[in-house]
Amino acid sequence: MKKRLMRLAVTCAMTIAMLIGGQLSTFAAAPYIEDIEYNGNGRVEVDFHGKVQYRNSKIIVKDTSGKKYSVKNVWRDNDEVKFTVKNFKRGKNYIITVKGIKRRGTGSYSSVTGSLNVPKAATGKRISESTALKKAKNHASSKWNAKHFWDIDVESDRFNGQSVWEVSFNATIRGQEHEFEYKIAKKGGKILWKEKEWDD
Repeated sequence: MKKRLMRLAVTCAMTIAMLIGGQLSTFAAAPYIEDIEYNGNGRVEVDFHGKVQYRNSKIIVKDTSGKKYSVKNVWRDNDEVKFTVKNFKRGKNYIITVKGIKRRGTGSYSSVTGSLNVPKAATGKRISESTALKKAKNHASSKWNAKHFWDIDVESDRFNGQSVWEVSFNATIRGQEHEFEYKIAKKGGKILWKEKEWDD
């Protein structure tokens, strides 16, 4: 859902650029990072919007003080890069740069940069599926005045290197149907991510 919205935003930006007569080729040549996700144990996944090409590609990882980190186990595809970094520290931010990359079919190769937060390890008592569902419904009710829940689903998943319950359901807000999705840490029950979308 989040990725669909990001793709829509990029498409709108490109259309506006054409309408105002901007240099769309320059914009299109630069790769666009759609998402950077930490998958635990030093593993990182960088997803790009659209297809990309590489030439003498190199990945550079630094923390906010400028210290470089060793990168290994690099795997590239036409829309993503996966790799492993040694000695990541929990609760810190990192700058990820991919060099020697371009959007497929466009001009010269360049580089693209994004940021990654490695979250602190979850602590606390492990919660059950039913507790995660109750927490999500309580949040939707109290924060968004959601009522009449249906199409409920709870699945085990991973998010930013943590084990989570992914909770999704439909509900009404002032008579209008909405879709809800939550990612809730299995340890401690913290809501790590949430999304509400009007269902038209």
